[in-house]
Amino acid sequence: MTAPSPLSQPCVDSTEGRKLDQLPELGPVCEQEPYPRLEPGRYEGQCIFARIYRDPQFRSWKALLRFRLILSRQQVCGFFHLGQGDKPKAGTRSKYRRAWIIANGDAPRKRQVLSPRVFRGKIFEIEVCSVTRAFDGREHPPGAGYSTVREIHSRRWP
Repeated sequence: MTAPSPLSQPCVDSTEGRKLDQLPELGPVCEQEPYPRLEPGRYEGQCIFARIYRDPQFRSWKALLRFRLILSRQQVCGFFHLGQGDKPKAGTRSKYRRAWIIANGDAPRKRQVLSPRVFRGKIFEIEVCSVTRAFDGREHPPGAGYSTVREIHSRRWP
């Protein structure tokens, strides 16, 4: 005699004895707005938020700069890599250091902290690009791509 297939048996919630296919449908709720999708190119944007944080997924330091575009008022973020050590680092060839010098108006002195506060409130010419692939190289499905700030080219004001 053969045992009945598990697929032929009804799914039952053992705590309440109800069939699971009779329960109301539940699902996760999206809690955040999608990232904006902009045409790649150069824009003028004001930095409205700047912060350095440790990214737990990549175990590395990141600088997050959020910009509000001058013409459309849309917001777009830029993420700059600052190393994987015990504290953030901005080497002489890093994009963050280059952007910091543009924001500051001069190169940092020896042992000077490259604080993200130098970006806040200033208007920059920024380059926006489209992100079409995930961190692991897989292509984003339609609708999941987004725009990000690739580089800061110049400071416009003040």
